Amino acid sequence: MRRLAVLAFLAASAVASAQPTGERGVLGLLEGREATPGGYFYNALPGQPVTRVYVWGRVLRPGVYDVGPDFDLGGVLSMAGVSSERTPLEGEPQLMLRLFRPGQTDPVYEAPVEQFVADPSAPDIRYGDVIAVEAEGVARVAVIGAVLRPGTYEVGPTFTSRDALALAGGPRLDPLEAGVERTTTVLIYRTGGEGEPDYRGTLQSFLTGSAPALMDGDVLEVETRLDPGWSTRDYLTAAGVVTSGVIAAVQLYRFVISGD
Repeated sequence: MRRLAVLAFLAASAVASAQPTGERGVLGLLEGREATPGGYFYNALPGQPVTRVYVWGRVLRPGVYDVGPDFDLGGVLSMAGVSSERTPLEGEPQLMLRLFRPGQTDPVYEAPVEQFVADPSAPDIRYGDVIAVEAEGVARVAVIGAVLRPGTYEVGPTFTSRDALALAGGPRLDPLEAGVERTTTVLIYRTGGEGEPDYRGTLQSFLTGSAPALMDGDVLEVETRLDPGWSTRDYLTAAGVVTSGVIAAVQLYRFVISGD
């Protein structure tokens, strides 16, 4: 619902911004609008002054936007398509909106996207502004090993290491042959680790115990070891060894008795 509200507001803002009136006539949603490969977007009438802004971060269409004087921050964001779903992002992280001016390291405007939607009072955009939409409290986690969908996942602050394993499809548990046993181990390596995992546990303890909290840069690995157990050949081999030992013992006993 939150994403729908964000997109609905920004879409309405875009319609309002793209409909100049008066002696210039009405600019349709497509008329005068141009998009070229590489993330360059142009939306202004011929002869209008153009404001160039750069849109970064969690938007559907990041790039360079040349817009006419009727566009504001909400209009540019509407065209860029604010979304937390540009990457596999889970866990309801907070989206932050920041507006940077050329030559300044601190943003001139900073607010959660939800706050901007509720009260879209922000400075006017200027030529050269950078609009950044970022997710707060996001951890990037690599899930490798015996899982269904190994890869890198971005998760929000509400997600645990068990959730990250679930996103990767869980452990790969192929059917076992008769007599074969499987041992599944979960390991977590922290950023800057020196080779030894910061967490190691069986799959059962990982699922039933307290799941370790996630940190940015974690590597979660699932290892699976198969123990084939004793096959028929193993039993026959062992039986042969035992039989040979018994025969050798009997012969030794006879030798000792005969020697007396």
